[in-house]
Amino acid sequence: RLAAAGLQLTVYFVTVPAWATSNPRACEQHEQLFCDFPPEREAQYRAAARAAISRYPFVRYWELGNEPELWRYQGYNPTDYLRLLRPFYEELKALDPTAQVAISTLTGWRWVQRLYELAPDRPWDAVAYHPYGGPNGADAPSWGLAPDDPGTGLYTAEMDRLHLEMRRLGDGGKLLWITEYGWEHEPEVQAARLRAALHWMASRPYIAQAHLHMLHDQGTEQFGLTRLEPPGPITQRTRFVPKVPFYEAFRTYPRAAGSAIWGH
Repeated sequence: RLAAAGLQLTVYFVTVPAWATSNPRACEQHEQLFCDFPPEREAQYRAAARAAISRYPFVRYWELGNEPELWRYQGYNPTDYLRLLRPFYEELKALDPTAQVAISTLTGWRWVQRLYELAPDRPWDAVAYHPYGGPNGADAPSWGLAPDDPGTGLYTAEMDRLHLEMRRLGDGGKLLWITEYGWEHEPEVQAARLRAALHWMASRPYIAQAHLHMLHDQGTEQFGLTRLEPPGPITQRTRFVPKVPFYEAFRTYPRAAGSAIWGH
């Protein structure tokens, strides 16, 4: 339905189910610490990748994992992350050489650099980065801001650094995907930060797409363009109430034809 509505999708291929790990009970109880990827499961993992890619041929952009640095056995060790990345990349390219895979990062170049060191074959087409300013959507400290930052509250300097380091390694043609960004502030501050972020990212031709986090508030997270009424689980009675002026800032910001910068 999303594709039929004309939306361009970027889809995460994330994690390994608990039953497929070497210790299902530990994975279920402490997923970030004990959900590993046993080598003997690779054939099944490849089959799952092929099934997903074949089922959604209209998906052109895939991100492998979600903030893998947080996962002890699926990214905290870059070697483990590459064991997930490389098979997915190979299966995607075998089915559709024009589709793209991005590596995922929350911390930026420090993490991505390790992947460049460990994978000379570079089995990725882009880098997906989540430049949140700080814990719980706080603003970035001054050292995280590019000299020309107009007030985004995001780690704009790290976005520039990723591009410069990739270009230094001969990968300047690979683009940056900002697949999450946002702020937990009152809607007036969110609106100001959003305008500044869109203005800044639109000035960077190396940023191919950016996805605002998120469409609606969820649980204790207050990043949303809308709030839920009544609060709680989404049901048929749920109303999505725009958070003014944040929602209007997103809806009315000028859009360049064909640009994916303004997604969510």
